[in-house]
Amino acid sequence: MQVSYSTAVVKQALGAGFNALVSLALVLWLARVMGVESFGHYVAVLSGATVGLIVLEGGWSALLYRECAAGRAGHAVMAHATAHVVWTGGLAVLMCLMWWVADKQAMAWAAAWGCMALVALMNLVSARLRGMGSFGREALWQAAGRLVSALMVWAWVGVVALPPQPEVVFAAWALGLLCVLVLARAWLAWPLWRGLWNAYPRTMPLVASALSMAWLLKGDMVLLSGWAMGAEGAPIAAADLSLYAASTRLTEMGLLLFAPVSNVLLRLFVAPPEADVSAPAHKGHQPATWLWRVMSLVGMCGAALVFVAIWLGAELMHALFGAAYVPAGSFLPWVLLMLPAACGNLVWIQWWMAQHAEQMAARWLVLAGLVLWLVTPWAAQVGGVTAAAAAVALVHAVLWLVYAGAYWRRRRSG
Repeated sequence: MQVSYSTAVVKQALGAGFNALVSLALVLWLARVMGVESFGHYVAVLSGATVGLIVLEGGWSALLYRECAAGRAGHAVMAHATAHVVWTGGLAVLMCLMWWVADKQAMAWAAAWGCMALVALMNLVSARLRGMGSFGREALWQAAGRLVSALMVWAWVGVVALPPQPEVVFAAWALGLLCVLVLARAWLAWPLWRGLWNAYPRTMPLVASALSMAWLLKGDMVLLSGWAMGAEGAPIAAADLSLYAASTRLTEMGLLLFAPVSNVLLRLFVAPPEADVSAPAHKGHQPATWLWRVMSLVGMCGAALVFVAIWLGAELMHALFGAAYVPAGSFLPWVLLMLPAACGNLVWIQWWMAQHAEQMAARWLVLAGLVLWLVTPWAAQVGGVTAAAAAVALVHAVLWLVYAGAYWRRRRSG
């Protein structure tokens, strides 16, 4: 299927812009309705569950995308992926419900895992549509899921007036996604259990890469929340964690807005099997040109966002989240500083996947995740949330340089 990549980016951008506006409106409303500490707990659980989403997807979304983009049938991969989501999601929810007997906060985690399992199914359909080149239909698919789930959360909390607790928000979100999945069941596949375990070696490098990248994007909130949720004399107060959490919502919006380009690049980098491999476009010239154009765009946009945060950080936090979040404006530029390198690393990951070098990429991602795990708590203890944000940005920047070095070494070697 011939695809106009500029048109695909526009369609993805429209969908991502809509999703970003809906998500931002929902987050701003929840921040005001839930209160500072309850909202901080919600964001902490959401961050942990989003990292867990990579386990639920199990690398199948990336494999499905690459298989379909290369012109191969993806029905068996889709069926195996559905089976993986069913058993991993069910096991996670069951374990949280057993934990709930001892800790009442576990109900929020159970609801979050159930919600993320449905998100994984949504993403599998998206991967199949992107691989087929149906970027417009995929954008509509994600927009429908985002809008229906947001309306369901608003209906449960704002209209029915259920308690604005994290477990209620996640349950309403899951119900909205379930409604969309039921209406679009023709795009799904029934779980295929036969051959599932033998297929896992194909997904291991992909899931390691995706899990490590998600940890790099979300792990700081998980690590910091471990200190701030209830321990007297903790290095970070719960209020500071909530302010930091609100700031990271803006990085989430930035990553979401970058997604249209990121979503299209993998198909651009993957040459179809019938392509003339002797043509210059398939020797890396054209994909490499796109690669560095995107890197330049990422750098310029990221720098612009940081300068805006330096200039209007406090005013921006007040306008978006309310007066209680104004102190977050002082360290907002440090939180946004990770965006240029983080988005660049997302591009690098897809480049290495297209080159079938995901094992190398995964090794460096795992190492960077370990460094983040070691450095972030130390930085927070030394300089609070500001130092923690700076440490996160530094880890992403070093990883970008490592990937750039690997690219130039491979290019010189031919």
